[in-house]
Amino acid sequence: MASRISEITDHVDAGKGTRLFFRDSRIENERGGALIVHGLAEHSGRYAHITEMLATIGIRTFAYDHRGHGESTGKRGHITRFSEYTNDLELMIEKSRNALSPQVPLFLIGHSMGGLIVLNYIQQHGNKKIDGLIVSSPGLGVAVKPPASKEIAARVMSRVAPGFSFDNELNPQYLSHNQKSIDAYLNDPLIHRRITARWVTEFMKTGEQTCNRADCITLPVLMQVAGGDRIVSPEVSRDFYENISSQDKTLHFYDELHHEIYNESDSLREQVMEDLKTWINDHA
Repeated sequence: MASRISEITDHVDAGKGTRLFFRDSRIENERGGALIVHGLAEHSGRYAHITEMLATIGIRTFAYDHRGHGESTGKRGHITRFSEYTNDLELMIEKSRNALSPQVPLFLIGHSMGGLIVLNYIQQHGNKKIDGLIVSSPGLGVAVKPPASKEIAARVMSRVAPGFSFDNELNPQYLSHNQKSIDAYLNDPLIHRRITARWVTEFMKTGEQTCNRADCITLPVLMQVAGGDRIVSPEVSRDFYENISSQDKTLHFYDELHHEIYNESDSLREQVMEDLKTWINDHA
């Protein structure tokens, strides 16, 4: 039976005027917690169905909006260093861990860019206060490598005009087979379409560095990868999984699914949600 959810929201001071929007979905009799780390251009409010599903197995969910996203402050789609994202995650882990009962586990759930943030964070900071990782369609590498001329232009602009902003060129039709989900994405006022030159170079550099250090991951890991992804590379994710050092690791590869596996059509999403639920249930 589902636990009643009582959502509390807050803004967390991340320094230098940045305030991060944070959600705490409280339930009774929690036996674990999960901190959701969303992807590029979106926001934490798009994961309400994950929160509701996890509440049915006694998992209290936390989520936040990245700087420059959703209801957090900051220039849309801009960072100076990727470490800004991982430092923000450190703050949110502390806030989540302090809110939970001390004896229960805390998991990280990272989607797309959020998956990259989660993996890079663990590589940089170790396993402290985290009991397991779930990453879906992680942003370890793009599905289609951009032309060399674009990469050179991005590097030049990152140096001379790091805040130069442009469209992220993300095709919403590549997100899901679920047209309702795509329409909701297109009509969501909290979703933006901007990235900056510095964001591009930091994202690409961090993806490569994270792939090269896959063996640093020793926590229990669930990877859920969309085989039909045309935004990030499913093959790079598979290679990363093979190089993880964790003794407890699980890969689910969904051949037909598009990038947002948790927002797929009901018939396609059913197995994804069941796999997520089962893994967390087994590890909580």
